Amino acid sequence: MIKQRIAFNFSKVTFDLDIPLKGTLFLMAYGEEYRFEFIPQNPNLITPEENPSKNLRMVFELTEVKEIKQIQDTCSSSIGFILTDNTILPEFIFQFNQNGPKHLIEFLLFKKYAISSTDKNVIFITLKGGNTSSKSKKKTEKYCLDPRMVVDYVSHQKIINDFSENSMIDKELITCEMLKSCFNSNGTCDMFSYIKEMIFTKGLDDDARLFIWPYLLNVYDYKLTYKENDKAFCKKVIEYRIYKKQWESMVDSQKNEVQTIRSFLSVIENDVKRTDRVLPQYRDLDSPYLLLLKHVLLSYGVYNRDSGYVQGMGDLISPIIVLFIHEFKENELVELKDGKIMTVVEAEAFFFWILDGIMCLLHHDRMFTEIVKNQIFQMERIVAIIAAVHSPLQRWLIKSNNNNLLFMYGSYLLLFKRDFEGDISKTLRIWDSFFAAENPVVFPRVFLASILILLYPKFLFNTDGTIGEVMDVTKATFPKLDIFEILNISAQIQEKVLNEEGGLLNWVLLDLPTKTEYLDYVSKYFPKF
Repeated sequence: MIKQRIAFNFSKVTFDLDIPLKGTLFLMAYGEEYRFEFIPQNPNLITPEENPSKNLRMVFELTEVKEIKQIQDTCSSSIGFILTDNTILPEFIFQFNQNGPKHLIEFLLFKKYAISSTDKNVIFITLKGGNTSSKSKKKTEKYCLDPRMVVDYVSHQKIINDFSENSMIDKELITCEMLKSCFNSNGTCDMFSYIKEMIFTKGLDDDARLFIWPYLLNVYDYKLTYKENDKAFCKKVIEYRIYKKQWESMVDSQKNEVQTIRSFLSVIENDVKRTDRVLPQYRDLDSPYLLLLKHVLLSYGVYNRDSGYVQGMGDLISPIIVLFIHEFKENELVELKDGKIMTVVEAEAFFFWILDGIMCLLHHDRMFTEIVKNQIFQMERIVAIIAAVHSPLQRWLIKSNNNNLLFMYGSYLLLFKRDFEGDISKTLRIWDSFFAAENPVVFPRVFLASILILLYPKFLFNTDGTIGEVMDVTKATFPKLDIFEILNISAQIQEKVLNEEGGLLNWVLLDLPTKTEYLDYVSKYFPKF
């Protein structure tokens, strides 16, 4: 068994990070092998783990060091390390034992583990790697953290602390009465921009959503009176009937023999059967909610010839149907929760145009049309946002080969509807800000960047970077995130980064290409498709 001994022990040393760490620096000897160990006074600062062990420490082998430099001034001395992979660690500051760095360098030169340079304060390590897997060293391995990991985690904590100092999101929801007070008696509104700003920061209660979401999603026009909107909606119902008639008029031979039609009908049929079946409204196969959802999706698939129907679209409208409908009544009537009575066809038309509003407002119609190409377009912009505010996360994404964000695209495509363990209230609050955002196409990009920032400690400490582990950690952690913290970080990133002038702003703010624009689009970061 190799004997362990302390070669040097420097107490009251500060590791000069964004959040300075005070602790004790050791040079430990294991036979003829050496490693540096730094034990912080407060281990909570270097790990996201709750109640971490007091034995937790930062460790790096002497063989991992390429260069050591001592810096001397009148009040303190410090020592800096450059690792063999060219990582430059923050300095260790010695405020009480100012001769510590000098003695350490003299020792390494004496042992011939280092050679001098032309600068008397710099030495180069010559010791080569030995048996670093000895049992005596491995006994404490579970308490050992790589210094690069510690540096990046503390930088992350500083970034999060800076975001936490300001709050741009209010938890006091806007009521329907508050919204109606901003409308004129005839139904027009001169304060719609102000309303959107309020919704973005505060969110809405359910009654307020019933009133304002149709305006946000362009089913109604805030410039028109109530009567004018009713007339305009009647025209929308007529248009909806045209799309519905197209799939209703298909004969059995078309449904059974034409591959594209058979596939179109089959995908919707199967998707509807899987959508939100845990909810009582969708539980029974003969549920009128399921039938209405199916009709809306069939009509949208006929209406949007570019995308047709793509699996998952139903998730964007199914919770809204539940939010709005109070009950199905006799004689093909539907009562909404705001008291309005509609025919079933009018209700179908209403939710059809709600779905179309979501698709157009957020450019999801374009995303569903070219899913693979749009994944590249969207994800590289999200990575650029991350690079502007959180360089440790950007480095981790590149190093682990996850900078295509493949593990998050499904969540992004479905507007995070499936990610909160059935707590639809969280999804609806997020959608409040999405629908009311100043730039509804860009804000979801910022929102996903914020989610990844909050997930970063789990990626760093609980995965090896492989896609399987990353997806498992994401699935387990995502539902526990605080949506108000996500929204607050998102709002601040939008305020601080995206409102600055420059190339990044212009590039990140680009709209999704139309179908014809893909012919000329060249990815900035990813291989040409």
